[in-house]
Amino acid sequence: MATRAFWVFFVAGVAAFVAQVWQRLRIIAAAPDTFSTADTPFRVERFLLDVVLQRRTIRERPVAGLMHALVFWGFVAFAGYTSVEFLYGLGLADLTHTA
Repeated sequence: MATRAFWVFFVAGVAAFVAQVWQRLRIIAAAPDTFSTADTPFRVERFLLDVVLQRRTIRERPVAGLMHALVFWGFVAFAGYTSVEFLYGLGLADLTHTA
């Protein structure tokens, strides 16, 4: 019973999220010449270096930037753990192999 209730809340949450994303995409699409996919390799490289590796944050303020990077990666690790728990709670997968 708890798994079904979790599924209901999960689907409702995903539906609300999709509705919000759809609304924002319509607003972006309605604006003339404001969205571009030009120079994709540069954008991917910048995302990886500045967002994932926190290069710019660490360069601008080394001590605070390093602490920020550690907190960021802590949240990334916690998101992975939470994802595993979600899969288990939805009854889709038991990645921890517990009985």
